[in-house]
Amino acid sequence: MIEVRKARKGELEKIIDTANKSFIPVRYPGFDFKERMPKIYARNEDYSDIHFVVEEDNSFKSVAGNLIRKLKLNNKDYPYSIVGTVSTLPSESNKGYMALLMKEIEKENIEKEVVFSMLTGKRQRYVTYGYERSGSRIVYTLNNHYFKFHNVEEEIEVREHTKEDVPSLYEIYKNNQPIILRNEEEFIVDLRISNSTIYTLLKNNKIIGYFAIGDALKVIHELSLVDNDDISRVSKAILKYLNKDSIDVLVNPLNIKLMKALELITEEKIVIEEIMFKVYKMIPFIEMCLELNKDIKNFISCNEVYKVENQIIKISVDGHSYKVEETKEEYLKEFTSREFVDYMLSITNYYHNESKIFPLALDFNEGDMF
Repeated sequence: MIEVRKARKGELEKIIDTANKSFIPVRYPGFDFKERMPKIYARNEDYSDIHFVVEEDNSFKSVAGNLIRKLKLNNKDYPYSIVGTVSTLPSESNKGYMALLMKEIEKENIEKEVVFSMLTGKRQRYVTYGYERSGSRIVYTLNNHYFKFHNVEEEIEVREHTKEDVPSLYEIYKNNQPIILRNEEEFIVDLRISNSTIYTLLKNNKIIGYFAIGDALKVIHELSLVDNDDISRVSKAILKYLNKDSIDVLVNPLNIKLMKALELITEEKIVIEEIMFKVYKMIPFIEMCLELNKDIKNFISCNEVYKVENQIIKISVDGHSYKVEETKEEYLKEFTSREFVDYMLSITNYYHNESKIFPLALDFNEGDMF
């Protein structure tokens, strides 16, 4: 008999085994979630009970995780969920197990009053469940071509990080990344996503930054510097250390200082949408996005009113201040929740919407995903 339930403590190895077997058709031999996602599957803590499972005769057929956390901004908590490791054994596919698991995740998110949920994956697979791919991240390409025309002295040392480096690296993370979600204990293990190697950057024997590269992504998925003016020297040192002519760097669009620095030394960049969002509480979600953007986007004083599902929402902005509230005023446009998330966050809407507020930037670093 099929049972859909919350996993219990002590079942993590069964969950990992099911997930690994499920990904055999689409991943390389030896693919292991303990390496791909150490923050959940290779820690001392047992994360079994953040998962839901489909079970038959004491055997797991399908699993999915739902990690619920809080983002604290301006002394206000925004609970959110990250869905991950959605896996069904190849022999059990097309039986509707994923739908059963997503239904349980939906119930849990509503019960625990999360503001929004997010995941990565194929859009057509998850749009059915109310998720929409939006937000954006910038991929800059560091290239040795730049150094043919610019004389950059090498002062930067690159080496793999050590345990002794961690307090300094964590301080650099806290002072330079736009969304701070990790404590010092979690910092390195979360950064190891996709079997990443973390490197320390030094100048005159003083730690000035770090970067992380996942072996699957083959890109720098997090880069933090004490002083972004060092970007050209850092870039040259990285390319030389890795023995590469070029490498991509993922940058959160909220990290405006790093973006401006990279703009000066790179010729190639692309904008990608990676994360899919589902919003359960639209007013706090809009507030959260405005809070994250208020220091990088100087809002012109205006009011905009939209109807989202059955709720009419008024958004007022002026410089760095904002207010979001329910209203009965006449609205400009009407959206479903999924449509409005795209309207709010997709950079492509910049060219054809009439809003003076949207789009806004929103992205989460790879190390903060699941």
